[in-house]
Amino acid sequence: MPPRKTRKTVGSESALGGYYAAGLHLIGTSKTYMFSDFRAEGRPIPIIAIGRGRQCHIQIKKDNSVSIVHALLKRHRCDKLVIHDSGSTNGILIDGKTALEPTTLLTGMRVRMGHTKFIGVNARGMVPIQVCSIGELCHRAFIAYGGYSEAARHIGMKREFVRTHAQAWVHKRLFG
Repeated sequence: MPPRKTRKTVGSESALGGYYAAGLHLIGTSKTYMFSDFRAEGRPIPIIAIGRGRQCHIQIKKDNSVSIVHALLKRHRCDKLVIHDSGSTNGILIDGKTALEPTTLLTGMRVRMGHTKFIGVNARGMVPIQVCSIGELCHRAFIAYGGYSEAARHIGMKREFVRTHAQAWVHKRLFG
């Protein structure tokens, strides 16, 4: 029988078994926003704005479906980052579901604002991937980082190796 999950947190591990995100990686690019980098007068900024506006800490300039200030990230105890919609027109999707209330970001969570997609990353700027086959690992990294080159860089393998194994895994899943 698996151990029962508790409501307590240990270090940066959440009660649900995931780890709190330390940043967001912009899928399809090499940009990763680490929240420890947002500082004013040597102290962490408690609220980080995301949107098209010039006043936002994370600016999304090329997506008109993103509001001027689309979302806010708030730091909470234990370095938890909580994202919530700031009244945007199109809302926020987290792992494909509309975020109706503030949500604690965990590593691997996918966040979508308009057409812009992010994924929660750990303190090293990486998405921890669960134990799986090498093909599934390569495929997950390809999806998470938006391309074979980025996936290869993040998981420390050659691009061609990642491409070959990811495609073979998908082919096996589709055609048996």
